[in-house]
Amino acid sequence: MKQKVCVITGANSGIGKQAAIQFASAGYLVVLGCRNKIRGELALQDILTASGGSAMLLLVDMGLKASILEFAKQLRAQFDTIDVLIHNAAVFDLAQKERQLTSEGVESVWMTNHIGPVLLTEQLLSLLQNSDDGRVLLIASKGLLAMPGLTVDLQDSEFAHRRFTVTRAYYQSKLAQIMYG
Repeated sequence: MKQKVCVITGANSGIGKQAAIQFASAGYLVVLGCRNKIRGELALQDILTASGGSAMLLLVDMGLKASILEFAKQLRAQFDTIDVLIHNAAVFDLAQKERQLTSEGVESVWMTNHIGPVLLTEQLLSLLQNSDDGRVLLIASKGLLAMPGLTVDLQDSEFAHRRFTVTRAYYQSKLAQIMYG
């Protein structure tokens, strides 16, 4: 039987790392999609030790379209099937007081937390469809319960014309993920 493949973005800490341990323990080959090579390598060792399973690291910055496209290209070159894709990578830095653009000119929270996962899913859709039971999991936030009236502002999703707060940007991006899913 062929080993199942699980790809997890933001797998170097928190929920992503714990999910990686669980999937590797269950016999999946886990691909850690991490932005930082050193943190990714440390997490990879922890995951391998904790799970006794198999995992590998590929670098990806979910805030950059070029990085996502390269990550997807590497995955398509190595695998003909992906069984699980978990979008866990996110930007939520309470110290951020102003809107920040990526080097590609997109607001960083919106790009990393929503646009990046949509782009990656689209790039990997054929591999997910090759699975007998392919799944895409979007990690949202229980904090959305505290903002019951929140909507996704499709006219200004990047906060170019309204006051930016990282909290509103984060929860808007997470709500958009739920709507996408």
